[in-house]
Amino acid sequence: MHLTVPGCPMVVCSAGSIVLIPPMLDQIVGADGDAGLVLLSADRAGPLENGMTRYSATRSGDGDLRFVCGLISANISGSFGLLNRISRPIIAKLDDRAIVRASFQLLLKESAKPELGSRALNATLMKTCLLLLLRRHFAAHRDGISLLSASEMLRSTKLAVKVIAANIGFLSRSHFSRVFRDLYGVDPTAYRRAAPLPAEQNQAALPTDPLS
Repeated sequence: MHLTVPGCPMVVCSAGSIVLIPPMLDQIVGADGDAGLVLLSADRAGPLENGMTRYSATRSGDGDLRFVCGLISANISGSFGLLNRISRPIIAKLDDRAIVRASFQLLLKESAKPELGSRALNATLMKTCLLLLLRRHFAAHRDGISLLSASEMLRSTKLAVKVIAANIGFLSRSHFSRVFRDLYGVDPTAYRRAAPLPAEQNQAALPTDPLS
């Protein structure tokens, strides 16, 4: 799959790749590097059962490229979350994972012939692939983790600890607190209390000298 998004060079995604594209970015997808005739997805859409949609750029046959896609919506805590600081596509080849290969085959099967619960099943399969993609990406790019770290959120925002926990994928505040304590030696609340204020807030907190 040849992928182009604004501000980034075209990238080639081989079979078995998982791709995460930041929100609000146009994207052009093709089976080869020659843009040729550009078709709008809205003009090539066909509704399926259970709310799913099939897009086809072929006049007949199966074509040279098949992929499944989905939209990640903002969670209940709002738009501030794990993926907000991602500005470029994240791509990893994951066909070495049996669960990814099986998920893709099942996604194609459910999309070709939707049954009861197909939409919920597809959503679960895609979330699983997404988490595996993020794990592999940040394992290979350790310098990027600091942008998404819970300690950064605790220092620089007033978000509740339970909201931060949900944003980075924990199902409960207590589980997040245990993992955080193992890593930092203190629980999140104590860490936030002891963390230095950002420079601009620190300046604002200084007392005014009436003699100056």
